[in-house]
Amino acid sequence: MSTLARSTLPISLLALALSVGACTDGDDDGPTPVPNTGVFAGQDDAHLHRAAFAAVGGDVFYLGFVAAQYASDASPTCPAVTTAGGVTTVTGGCVTDGGAHLAGRLILTNVEGVANAPAYDRSKPSIIEAQGWEDDGGDGLAAVDGTFTLTRTATGESRVARLDSTALGIRAQLDVTYDCAADGMCTIAPGSQLQVDGIGATAMAESFRFDEPLVGSITLAGADQMVIDVATSTERCFRVAVAGAAPHDACAVR
Repeated sequence: MSTLARSTLPISLLALALSVGACTDGDDDGPTPVPNTGVFAGQDDAHLHRAAFAAVGGDVFYLGFVAAQYASDASPTCPAVTTAGGVTTVTGGCVTDGGAHLAGRLILTNVEGVANAPAYDRSKPSIIEAQGWEDDGGDGLAAVDGTFTLTRTATGESRVARLDSTALGIRAQLDVTYDCAADGMCTIAPGSQLQVDGIGATAMAESFRFDEPLVGSITLAGADQMVIDVATSTERCFRVAVAGAAPHDACAVR
């Protein structure tokens, strides 16, 4: 099985087949929103890129990719993977053959696997839960907690993510619902929020498509705002307009 733990994952915006919090308060109703007072003006490109990457679903793509690799697959090596019915448990606390250190757990309920998934039921929601999951061996998230739920509807899919994750040394907390049509065009539901360390909390809005042809935009609004032009962005460099300034490419620092 090819997994992120055993090889480097080239996360590409064009490959986002799965989409996507504020700190959870422990209630089933989800995180308690905080005031949208985030500031983009004056931020370096590393923080602007991190915000854009999380907003377009990069964090959720990583989680979905790993889940699809492990679902319904029993592995005798690191990590330990066990499946009972429609639930797969992935347990770290080990070092992979490639030298990656894994920690925490992933609980995958009714998640379709890449190779096989005998208990998968398309009519039921797919739920991915990360419990202190850490992976220092790939280009994805170094750490992630939270849940991603994918529910198929009569017109497409509902994608709900409540994640607290760290990538490239910057923490982001995402509480978002994407309502997606069959053609991949997704609208961010009212009340969705993104927090990025160093920026603060921002409201999310607008519509865009994850798959080719890339179209649309995302607006992150706090004390000021950043507009992400999805159509002209790549995974490494997002085209952003900050606080009314001319658009520029905010690129990842690796």
